[in-house]
Amino acid sequence: MATVDSRPERERALTVLEQIRTALTNDNLQDAVKQIDLLQDLLADWKRTEARQWLDEAMRGDLLVFNIEAANQRLTQWRSTLPEDQASMGEEREFNHYKERVQERSRQKQSDLQARGVIAHCEELWRKAAELERTEQPAHPDHLMNNYYTRARDVAASAYAESPNNATLDTLVQQTDRLRSNKLIAGNAYKKAIEKENYIDALTDLDKLPPGDLVPRFRVVMDPTSREMTSFDRMIAITDAHDEIERLARLWAADRAATVIKSGTEALQTYSPQAALDALIGREKYERFLREEFRQQMRDLERRANEDVRLLEQAERRARQAQRLTEENAIGAWNIYVEAYQTYAGAPALVPARETIINGMISELEGLAGQAEQAFMNKQMERVGQIYQDTRLKYSEKDALLDTLLARLEEINWQAQTYQEYLLSAHEMLDQIQDLIWQDVVQAGELLGQLENYPPIVLEEMQSLPSIRSEVRRRLNAEVIYNQLFKLLLSTNTAEIERGISVATEQRDEPRFRQLRGDLDIHLRYLEARRDYAAGDIQKAKAKLESVAATVAHPDQAVARDLMDEINSAAEQQ
Repeated sequence: MATVDSRPERERALTVLEQIRTALTNDNLQDAVKQIDLLQDLLADWKRTEARQWLDEAMRGDLLVFNIEAANQRLTQWRSTLPEDQASMGEEREFNHYKERVQERSRQKQSDLQARGVIAHCEELWRKAAELERTEQPAHPDHLMNNYYTRARDVAASAYAESPNNATLDTLVQQTDRLRSNKLIAGNAYKKAIEKENYIDALTDLDKLPPGDLVPRFRVVMDPTSREMTSFDRMIAITDAHDEIERLARLWAADRAATVIKSGTEALQTYSPQAALDALIGREKYERFLREEFRQQMRDLERRANEDVRLLEQAERRARQAQRLTEENAIGAWNIYVEAYQTYAGAPALVPARETIINGMISELEGLAGQAEQAFMNKQMERVGQIYQDTRLKYSEKDALLDTLLARLEEINWQAQTYQEYLLSAHEMLDQIQDLIWQDVVQAGELLGQLENYPPIVLEEMQSLPSIRSEVRRRLNAEVIYNQLFKLLLSTNTAEIERGISVATEQRDEPRFRQLRGDLDIHLRYLEARRDYAAGDIQKAKAKLESVAATVAHPDQAVARDLMDEINSAAEQQ
């Protein structure tokens, strides 16, 4: 501590002392008292100045050299010089200011001493932790974290909470946090890689660690339940950890890429391009560890998936367009649907679009089938053929439901063609019959019988048939007539049978014709019974079959009984 320069004050004091001596010599007590008071003021001011200068210098010096006891003594010295009158208020404020500065300096010194102790304690914890990390059998990272690094952080934080303005403690807290954070990063590197498969972050974290740090190495083991878990192995250098984690990352990335490529390819094969793109999500976590061939495969997969998404969207738009067009033009809608299908066969909108279009085509085909049937009934056979050819070209090979309606139209067309063939044949046969009436009436009769088996719709067009029929019948002898009528017992043409019955009635004078007529009646009844049965009129069918089955030696007796048995069996099953 430097000596305070007191020469001016001493000279002034000596001068006052001389004045006091002079006043006493001259017996001037009043002046002597006055000078004594002045001397006391000078001494008090001297003490205050000395205390002020000492305190200023002490508080500018090293904090740890600051003598709290000596500073308090100087304050006491200063306080003893303060008068009690109002004129000393300014000096009182100055004294209090220095007193507060001394108290603050004292608190700073105590805080600094505490900080140094805390720092020493934390450094000791770190030293012990470093020793335990580098032994042949290092302590578990969790033990080191809880008992050393976290403990040091807590000690520093607690000290800083008590001295929140201490910059040293603030720096210490940051240092302990940083060291603890680094240890946490190091301790989680292997776990982040092995357990969470986040190799990029693990390697990035290792790059953040200070050179020379050690990293806890973990390995995969099986727990008692045969589940995989990580177990602490040993402490290794950062470079060794980096190399091993990167090697593990390459193995994992190759396996991951193979799985993604397989699942993505399967998604494309099942028309799920978005699923293929979803499978590629997150590949930035492992792509950097892949060989170029894998990277290229994944780029190809992404390109194909994006292209399929584009085609899918295009097909969806075309399919919806086709669906909207159906009511106006089903065939045009089908053509657009085919374009959409060829663009991308797996577009979901194709299913409802196809259903709508097929239903529209069914409605159109049903209308055309009705037109064909009406044309057939009007004997406009060429119109039937035209409708069939048009529909076959437009609607064939599209859907099974359409094929069913096309089969119906094909049947109508076949009937129309058959009608035309029958009509041509009937005219030719009728011409032959006319030629044979006077040459071979038996053959004419046979031809006439064949002609009578033609469909009624054909015979209706034969205007000369009735007269020729009468002529042939008049010329046929009774034997021929009988033989022809007898054959009707095997016929299923009720119109022919009814005509045969009529003919037999005309020949009723002969017993065999009367017998034949009865047999034909029974046969007709049997056919009617079959028709009633087919129509669902079981009671009427059974009534007719009973009379047929009761006719002894009739050709239909056995089949009538069989049909009755069938009807009865069906009734029992119900």
